[in-house]
Amino acid sequence: MHQLETDLHLVLMGRPDSREGVLAFLDKRDPEWTMTLENDWPTWLDEEPIVSPTSQS
Repeated sequence: MHQLETDLHLVLMGRPDSREGVLAFLDKRDPEWTMTLENDWPTWLDEEPIVSPTSQS
């Protein structure tokens, strides 16, 4: 789970909506989002996860 969170953080923190979210918060205004789930979802998230036998409970 930690690796997935790290990968998502690296993908999303460099995107335009990340900057917009922070700026909107600092400006005390509603954000103007430009990204969409349809266009900006990382396609590798749709793949089946590879789970090692040692990580299963």
